Amino acid sequence: MCIRDRWYQRRVRGFRLAPSPQAQLRATHPTMTPRGTIANTLAQARASLLEPSRPFTPADSANSRSLFKGSDYAHRPATADCYDINMRPDTSYTREPLSNQGENSMGQATHNEFMWSTTEGGTVYDLEAESAQEQFPAPPARPLSSSRISMDCSAVAKPSPPPKAKCSAPASQSPRQSNKNISDPTPRQPTKVKKPSELPEWLEAALEKLDGSNQLDTRLSGCDTILDFLLEHQDVEFRTAQPSMSRAIQRKVFKLMDAKEPAVLAKLGTIALNVTSKQENICSVCKLLFRLSKDEANDTVVGEPSLLRTVLGLSEGHELSYECLIFIGGVFKNAALSGTNRRRLINLGLIQKLGRLLAAVQKGYKQQPADSLGQLLVQITGCLRNMCAGDALADAQQQFVEFNLFHYLAWVLERFSRHEELVLNIVRALHKLTLNASCRQSLAQAPMMVGQLLHTLVPHANNIPIVVRVGFVLGNLTASEVSSRTELAAGGGVDLLVGLLEQYNQRDLELCSSPSPSPSEDNPEATAARTKQLSESADVLTKLVRLLANLAIDPKVGPTVSCHPNMKALISILDRRFISSSEELVLNTVSAVTNLSFYEDSCNVLMQHREVLLDRIKPLLLHPNDEAVVESVRALGNLSREQEARDLMCQLQIDQVLVMLLDHANSEVLYSVCGVLTNIAADPRHKNALAKMDGVSRMIKLIGRSCSSEIPLAVIACRALFNFCLENAGEEVCMSKAETGALHELLAQVLETEEQSTHPQWDELTEVAFKLLEHLEAEEEESQETQEAD
Repeated sequence: MCIRDRWYQRRVRGFRLAPSPQAQLRATHPTMTPRGTIANTLAQARASLLEPSRPFTPADSANSRSLFKGSDYAHRPATADCYDINMRPDTSYTREPLSNQGENSMGQATHNEFMWSTTEGGTVYDLEAESAQEQFPAPPARPLSSSRISMDCSAVAKPSPPPKAKCSAPASQSPRQSNKNISDPTPRQPTKVKKPSELPEWLEAALEKLDGSNQLDTRLSGCDTILDFLLEHQDVEFRTAQPSMSRAIQRKVFKLMDAKEPAVLAKLGTIALNVTSKQENICSVCKLLFRLSKDEANDTVVGEPSLLRTVLGLSEGHELSYECLIFIGGVFKNAALSGTNRRRLINLGLIQKLGRLLAAVQKGYKQQPADSLGQLLVQITGCLRNMCAGDALADAQQQFVEFNLFHYLAWVLERFSRHEELVLNIVRALHKLTLNASCRQSLAQAPMMVGQLLHTLVPHANNIPIVVRVGFVLGNLTASEVSSRTELAAGGGVDLLVGLLEQYNQRDLELCSSPSPSPSEDNPEATAARTKQLSESADVLTKLVRLLANLAIDPKVGPTVSCHPNMKALISILDRRFISSSEELVLNTVSAVTNLSFYEDSCNVLMQHREVLLDRIKPLLLHPNDEAVVESVRALGNLSREQEARDLMCQLQIDQVLVMLLDHANSEVLYSVCGVLTNIAADPRHKNALAKMDGVSRMIKLIGRSCSSEIPLAVIACRALFNFCLENAGEEVCMSKAETGALHELLAQVLETEEQSTHPQWDELTEVAFKLLEHLEAEEEESQETQEAD
């Protein structure tokens, strides 16, 4: 009876998640046991399949604070005029859009006592006279329920007319008396009306503090006084209930918007946004705030909670122009580059608000020019990208799932798959979000999201930053989400991804074959450029190989990948890339070889190049990286199922290396090694491999160490010894008496103990141990009978 089974079982490629990757890996992975400081440092520097390297973003790109990058824009909003602001106080406090304010609304917004007719039939509104007669009430009491000042231009109650003037000019001097049928041929003499100073004392004092002649602290104190009042009375009725106070603040603040101090300018902008409803004024202030946010030194002033809350309230409006929304998005995008501001924005619900804005854009995008729409989406996605960083990542991941943002991002990718900056923003956010299991599930469930990510590779096939990140995101998805594998294959993903692998493999081949620049000090830039190119090439190949390896896990997709002619690129990679300089790439390539060699098909490209594969795998068996050893031995396990591969392995003395590995400290390495030796020992030609280099004694010791704690390892080790003990066509390979006695005693102890009887594989261990013990006893009896006969 020959026990040679298909011992190797492919596993779903695991992916370790934040926020505590090292702790989780040590808790779940047997190779990561506590070790010394030097060993930990070396382990962290090594590549790992459990912790694939994330795409690297240069600092100048990650921290860019410009509104746009690239050349995908025909007409960009201008920011050059934001320091030359010509702002005018509001003349009407109605919440209706200007386009809806007809004759009736104008009549309600103005008052007849300040209207008079000209001799030509025209109507003139005397703004100066109105200002002179206005009475400024005291600050109103705080309402019971308040809401944010939003830019929602829906109609609200019209303001009541101001009280009638207490003193009136003689009828003969006022043309406004014409509606009373009073006329006077005497020419009207101009009368100067002295404007009463009836502002609240606190407001007058605060406005005086804003003057540029005062010290900075005094000006900031005045701003804070006004802001505190505005934030306490931030209900939508403020400007309509107290128009005089609002206009007085506007007049003062608008004149000071040319201030040079960022702190003052930021507070003045916050005040202006709270007291004006004029879109031109709002847009000008938002431009100004964006210009402030471009300087990292202003992160503190831009990140003031009052400013962020005020600007966030504007983003809820449905009547703001796209230009204004673009600058609002730019402010948030730059503010989110600061860790402190990012945390504040998370707490203020920015991600949810951006999701609502994306929903509104998706609903009404047909009414907007495509260029303006793309510019707005760049700001939104750029802000979302920056929110997925630092200690805010965990909260961002949760909110992306909670508010279903993946659904909207899928729509953006569908509409703008060729927009380079927009696609890059999205995949830069996704490559961090998909570190989370919930995000991967939500993303896989978003309609067409996986397919859209795949299709973005077509127009951006030569864009390495996009290809690397899309490959990383899809690799994360296919590592855990089974449906994503079949969805990618159904969308033509195998041909597309293998084609990209071949394309970048050819580039890498040319790059590695090209002569290296002289390492002399005269040419350091050329050396650095070549090093960068080699690193980028290895990175993109790593992400593509890892993705194809994960696709090969699926039993329906795997055979298609393994039989694709261009998969010979894996052999080409192993030919020229070495683990000493390209550790992660080689590690993922061997992992792909393992998964693809599982499929026993005559058209399997890798199985047709066994000798080359074995020659490249052999040096990895003794590498310090345990994962490299594990993946190499697993590949040998699949290859060793064929006679020709076993012959080559023994010819290359790989069997002796495997026997040496029986002393390895990693149980996962030991399990894989025993599997390969099980297949070799079952081959009549090579069963004596265990007899070399004291292999039987090492295997017995391994069983003794593992039978009480590592039951699966003990099972596979007993199988290897059972195959070794089987008779071989008249040629007998026997253990020594000492080895037989030690094994007999060990197996007897295993069958007598019941410590691990609840382990799911305990019955399997007792079964194979009993058969092996029976075989030993039969051999002993036969040996005694032979001796007695002699």
